[in-house]
Amino acid sequence: MRIGKNCATMGTPVKETTTARVIGIDQVQNCRIGKTKFRHVARAMVWLEAVRHIFCGKNKPLFFCSLRRMWKPFLILVLLSACGTFTTSSTPVMTPPAVIMTDEFSPPDPAWVRYDNPASAVYVRDGELYLEDRGKGVAVYAPLVDKDYSDVDIEVQVRHVQGTVNNWMGVICRQQDENNYYLLAISADGYYLILLVENGISTPIVGPHFDAGIKTGKARNSLEVRCRDEELTLRVKGAFTLTISNMPLWKAGGVALFADAVERGETAVVAFDNFVLSQP
Repeated sequence: MRIGKNCATMGTPVKETTTARVIGIDQVQNCRIGKTKFRHVARAMVWLEAVRHIFCGKNKPLFFCSLRRMWKPFLILVLLSACGTFTTSSTPVMTPPAVIMTDEFSPPDPAWVRYDNPASAVYVRDGELYLEDRGKGVAVYAPLVDKDYSDVDIEVQVRHVQGTVNNWMGVICRQQDENNYYLLAISADGYYLILLVENGISTPIVGPHFDAGIKTGKARNSLEVRCRDEELTLRVKGAFTLTISNMPLWKAGGVALFADAVERGETAVVAFDNFVLSQP
């Protein structure tokens, strides 16, 4: 796969925001007006008569009652009579994603594919998973063997080790095979990309775009990737979060880590650490 930094964008990134729904006084159930108002008046009179008997006695007019005793129940009864029954709604409890795998690569989980050939290599060194593109024009990825997921959340740290900074390093989700997958990635020179690879043909969905918040050179970046329903989300901590909606995603597929030098003949070595896989 060769995706240069001047590719056209097929989609528009949507910056993810948090919206708080605030329910105000004016959203409380309104009193109905028109033909039913007389019904409410009659109901209020019945309630007031009951209040007079309870709080004032049989023979005392309502205005002789102590205001201290009367104002709270009076207000409650009038509101109930005029406006009907109140209903309350509770805030839904958000269940955090269930962590199903963590890996600090010391030693690595045996589910990771590791190999070494003339074009690329995947190996572990000093508690990190290394992916090495050796300049043969072939991207390198490390999948989790025989594990398919539909909706997943992935967190991982990645850094550029050596070779060209004109590279891609990131996460693959819903991989069908080596020619069909989604890639969410950044580069060591500050770009990001969301890519569809279908039947071996690469189509940028978003990017490549530059973002000054991405740490460049050999600095470590923390990535969060979400593949849920028809949404893809890429977050670079300290930089940005973007979500692409209404994507015709495959229902399930594999997860992999990915590295690639953009220009053929150039090499790239990247290292991953602190991998967390969750399911919402």
